[in-house]
Amino acid sequence: MTHERIEQLTVRAIQADDALALFTLVDRDRVRFSLYFPVSTSRTSDPGSAAIYVRELLAQAHAKEAFCFLVFADETPAPVGAVFLKSFDHRVGKCELAYFTASAFQCRGVASNAVAWAVDEAFRTHAMQRLFMRIDPENAGSIRVAEKNGFEREGLMRRDFRTSDGRLLDVIVFAKLREA
Repeated sequence: MTHERIEQLTVRAIQADDALALFTLVDRDRVRFSLYFPVSTSRTSDPGSAAIYVRELLAQAHAKEAFCFLVFADETPAPVGAVFLKSFDHRVGKCELAYFTASAFQCRGVASNAVAWAVDEAFRTHAMQRLFMRIDPENAGSIRVAEKNGFEREGLMRRDFRTSDGRLLDVIVFAKLREA
């Protein structure tokens, strides 16, 4: 199946009235997202729980602990993905970048462009010196997204991530440093 690339994206911080949109985005791909995003999927089990989760995400952003951004393609008013900056260590100037994209928008440049936006956001707005991504060695698509955005493979962390079904996965750590 070929997909037309989407170059025009809007990425914006999640807002209080985005709970239903986040719930709908997650619910459409819940099974696929749940493996790598157990918190987001479990916290958006219905519109009410999604509203509570969004309030918590906003509180985390206010405290500069984590940020959630929704990704919109110009062709649709609903979000087609989300990107997170989290696990901040402000003393060192580093954080983790994570993302998910709706299956209908995979292989269309959405993830690569959203990650590029998030890299700029982390370095420019949050003054991070280092970004890292933890990626399942079996997730070839996410490895390509990381490499396309200039992340370098740093190594394998054994049993570093617990999936929603309780398994411990190895992950490859990719990192990108802010240019001096």
